[in-house]
Amino acid sequence: MPCPFCRSLSFSASGLPPVHFNDKFFTQVECNHCRLIYIDPLPDQDDLDKMYPLQYQDGVDTTLLPDTSVKMPGLRFSYKYQLGLIRKFSKANELLDHGCGTGHFIANAAKAGFACSGTEFNAGQVAKLAMAIPSSTFFSIEEFLRSEKKFPVIRMSNVLEHLTDPAGTLEALSARLEPGGLLLVEGPLENNFSPALYLRRLYFLSKHYTRPSFSFHDPPRHIFYSDHHNQRDLFVRAGFEELHFAVKECAWPYPERWRDCSSAALKLKFLFARCSMGISFLNRNWGNTFIYLGRKKAQR
Repeated sequence: MPCPFCRSLSFSASGLPPVHFNDKFFTQVECNHCRLIYIDPLPDQDDLDKMYPLQYQDGVDTTLLPDTSVKMPGLRFSYKYQLGLIRKFSKANELLDHGCGTGHFIANAAKAGFACSGTEFNAGQVAKLAMAIPSSTFFSIEEFLRSEKKFPVIRMSNVLEHLTDPAGTLEALSARLEPGGLLLVEGPLENNFSPALYLRRLYFLSKHYTRPSFSFHDPPRHIFYSDHHNQRDLFVRAGFEELHFAVKECAWPYPERWRDCSSAALKLKFLFARCSMGISFLNRNWGNTFIYLGRKKAQR
């Protein structure tokens, strides 16, 4: 199967265990060209429907934050940080949130003065969002990709890693950006340097020798694990000019708050995550999350 980033057909074993889901095994392989780790085979429509049922998004959340500079639990960069980046490079006050989830970002961006639209995978979730936030326009992914409407800004937060064709999706999004439009993306760097990553790899190595048949029994929602090199190269290949790129170490997937640690094991993970976050200051490219802002290049 071609690499989802660079389309290379050359790959090797990644050292990560397979994933068992929907009566299938998904192997995790590493591209020999760009070093991306990805699952093989890709999920089919039946797998995706079971991975993302209507209840996956847990409803709609239109809560307005009193302070948008406070990072939301589970997210990497605050809404104020993201909207500030957009305003730094664009005078536009309209944006599309591609994969908008519960609509929480849209509700808060609208409060900040943006005219917002959103897309979601599940048609039932689209209907819920349209009813809860009537001032915004919502599309299913299929409706959006069939439309000809263009936007000055498109945002994706924790979406790209779920896509079976990230390169193709970026090309489609570029076609729906206005000339010189902005693309804002944030998400995980799960194969980037991080002490937490090497702790997990050590754990997997021990499983390889103690339980050779070990596998995950979870939905393979993250299609690939990127690093800061291949992640940036993906945007270049998609025809974007980089305006901003930052890497950050977050507590995820370990607990973010001490009060959430209900066991000694979770407390150890919390402390390890804090140590990892401290070490990441030694190098700006160390960390397990990223934020990117790019401008669509003019066609020649």
